[in-house]
Amino acid sequence: NLYYSPEDRSPAENLQYGLFVGRLNALLRDAMPEPTVALYYPIYDLWAEYRPVAGPLRLASQSDRSQRIAGSYFRLGQSLQRRQIPFVLTDHEFLTQGTVTAEGRLRIGNVALSALLLPLDVELPAEAERVVQEWQAAGGKVIRDSLERPITTKDVCAAVAPELTIDPAEDHVVLGRFSRDGHTIVVLVNVGTSEWNGRIHAPWSGTCHVLDPHAAKRETRPVERDGLPLALPPRQTRILVH
Repeated sequence: NLYYSPEDRSPAENLQYGLFVGRLNALLRDAMPEPTVALYYPIYDLWAEYRPVAGPLRLASQSDRSQRIAGSYFRLGQSLQRRQIPFVLTDHEFLTQGTVTAEGRLRIGNVALSALLLPLDVELPAEAERVVQEWQAAGGKVIRDSLERPITTKDVCAAVAPELTIDPAEDHVVLGRFSRDGHTIVVLVNVGTSEWNGRIHAPWSGTCHVLDPHAAKRETRPVERDGLPLALPPRQTRILVH
């Protein structure tokens, strides 16, 4: 959505905006997001810790445990985002609906998880804990944040072991992964002010289509053994289709 008045931009700029969004929709509207990592949403723990206060609710007015949980939760989410690891949020109720697959993944609805990150100090309800332990015994990665070994941007990739990575790492590159009609679609956006040059490492072979939704250009490139080379100018988007 465009949260501005149409008069804020010239007709030519509005046209370019509409074409850009239309090209994204043409590929992604019927696609399914495909995250394999979940970040636990600690609402169950925060219910128990909630302290009613007069006036606006601020974290500083809540318990030390609430502040530790919230700080860990935001740090984990930022670390995943900054290392191009698409993730989904899940709470205790969704975890209880999970089933362990033969491949050792936790399936919740349309999502098949390979890893779950738990913020500091959270305590899963008994039924959710049972599902998580069963999944962990089958090979699922259950990563618990701790004061002794906090999960940060520096080590989140080692903890999660994502299938898709970029080299060199860059905080300002955002990655989304989708599937549609048997194809994997990866959206890369450079939200920074400097060009990124590097390689995409993925479990692919053969060729890959590289699309520029701004310029409406497409090219087909071979996937090399050491990854797919890519240049991503500032404030630009590229779509990879394999």
